[in-house]
Amino acid sequence: MFIKIVAVQTRRLKRIERFVFKSGVFDIGKLCMVCVDGIQRIVKPIIFEKKNVFSYPRTIGEGTFKKLNIKEFRRLDKIELEEEKIKEEVSRITKKYRYPIKIISVEYSFDKKKVYAYFASEDYIDLFILVKKISESLKILIEFKHVSRREVARFVGGVGVCGRGICCNSFLVDLKKVNAESASAQDLMTDSSKFTGLCGCLMCCLAYEERIYASLKKEMPKVDDVVNTPNGLGIVLGLNVVSSSVKVALIDSPNSAHLYFKLSEISKV
Repeated sequence: MFIKIVAVQTRRLKRIERFVFKSGVFDIGKLCMVCVDGIQRIVKPIIFEKKNVFSYPRTIGEGTFKKLNIKEFRRLDKIELEEEKIKEEVSRITKKYRYPIKIISVEYSFDKKKVYAYFASEDYIDLFILVKKISESLKILIEFKHVSRREVARFVGGVGVCGRGICCNSFLVDLKKVNAESASAQDLMTDSSKFTGLCGCLMCCLAYEERIYASLKKEMPKVDDVVNTPNGLGIVLGLNVVSSSVKVALIDSPNSAHLYFKLSEISKV
């Protein structure tokens, strides 16, 4: 037995959330309204999939979906203007009570029943009192959602070391965790500046470049291998997989400068 799941991006932070499809219509990649537990939110569906009824988390809410009409798009424009004022008020109260958190963004539900406040903090913070004070001030239900450093970088944007817009802000949909093995496999562990993103975490590109890097590396000799070069026999000292070049020390001239050869110029002994 299967159940239909809709993965969506939230409007403000582009966070991936999933809902059980209860009813309604929508277009993949276009903003729509989803009603979950009586709250209307504007989201962008990105994946419509079937899951085994026993494998999906029971915490996922059921959503009723609806396409937006012209009037609703105009109302959304007004709501986004109101969100800036709400963010200022939430930030003001947060500073007043000296909570060590930073408000990144706020999202107003379409029916104005609830505010979602996205915040960044390095430590766990008990927000019970803050929620109470803000709810009393704004006269509305508020829910705080902690965001990771990756999500903050995606929201703010910026330019990476490659000189282009950071991946998470330009085209990546889901922010998957990147482990140190991806950096190690690409020979980057000796220089952290080569694999650390603006968020201070491992760069997202390591994950989707690793497979290509590993494929190219199979065609290359290993470090300490002896190879034939146009200048004689040499020992491999290092590899540049991206440029398909090899760093070599000549056996007959151990004190000479190390040379670089294209992969096509050498052969294994």
